[in-house]
Amino acid sequence: MIGLKGIPATTGGIERHVEQLAPLLVGPQVQVAAYCRRWYTSDDGPLHGVERIFQPTIKTKHLDAISHSLFSTLSALKRDFDLIHFHALGPASLALLPHLAGRPVVVTVHGLDYERAKWGAVARWSLRQAERVLTHCATRVIVVSHTLAQYFEQRWGIDARAIPNGVPLPRRLDPRLISDRWGLERGRYVLSLGRLVAEKRVQDLIAAFKTIDCGGRLVIAGDANFAESYAADLRRAAADDPRVLFTGAVTGDELCELLSNAAAFVQASELEGLPIALLEALSYGLPVVASEIAVHGEVLNGAGGPYGLLYPTGDVGALAQRLGGLLADPDSGRSMGERAVAHVAEHYTWQRAARSTLEVYRQALGHSA
Repeated sequence: MIGLKGIPATTGGIERHVEQLAPLLVGPQVQVAAYCRRWYTSDDGPLHGVERIFQPTIKTKHLDAISHSLFSTLSALKRDFDLIHFHALGPASLALLPHLAGRPVVVTVHGLDYERAKWGAVARWSLRQAERVLTHCATRVIVVSHTLAQYFEQRWGIDARAIPNGVPLPRRLDPRLISDRWGLERGRYVLSLGRLVAEKRVQDLIAAFKTIDCGGRLVIAGDANFAESYAADLRRAAADDPRVLFTGAVTGDELCELLSNAAAFVQASELEGLPIALLEALSYGLPVVASEIAVHGEVLNGAGGPYGLLYPTGDVGALAQRLGGLLADPDSGRSMGERAVAHVAEHYTWQRAARSTLEVYRQALGHSA
């Protein structure tokens, strides 16, 4: 697997995806290796049966992912891997190399990265060319949502396999660590979880929360990930409201406690592949308010739904109205949350994703599914 920063995951959706999926693929007939970046994780040796291979990288915003993916691809071609699995559009541009070498290639597209606000014109052009390359060089294409599958069918005529992200079983914990560290109490805060990048539109959530008199706090959990100026803008926007808390990246028990004890969860993004954070919030039964983008509708308006409230993306007033109403009437949110727990447990599991991924591997290798 090439294109991740490393495992174990601390931040990043692709990293969490691979950390959960890869060990479930390992078995008597399957060995898995993940290429990692030393700056992200320095641990040596296998992790849950997954071999970790370290290659150098040029750690800048524009070169980190592609340089590491290039070195990793060249390394992989020297070894006897039966199949090379790229994650994300940028790394997938290198699918040409194993394709020319006659190696089966699987690409997982986690989102249309050229639509992300952080990229300039040259980077967006490069990512669009990467999409073109993978459509010609990938033996099989996986996407993380049915929304993306429809795009690839309509744009490229490709039958991409939709394999949604999963979530592990929730670990419900009392607010011990988060109470000691940040003074947070059960049911007394709204949670936002994810990287602090422009497409997450956290500024909308801050502006909406300022207009709500709920007596609680807004917890924004996540790191900047090469978007320090945007994160600084968010902190300035929240500076006059002491109720807003920036925790930085959270993992382990702290993350479980935040999800276990929040009053509600908000996902304000204008662009997503299939957000693991949203699935995690639903798995904990949290009342959810999310922007009205296609993939959020796919998750929240599935059979048996709705499992959360949608609002027009970028409409701060509508976000404040939905969130304020949810906080004022917790019973309605609790009802949606209870239904969501069962929905996520049935449709969004890593075990299900692993079975489907192994089927794609067999197809790519020419074996019967």
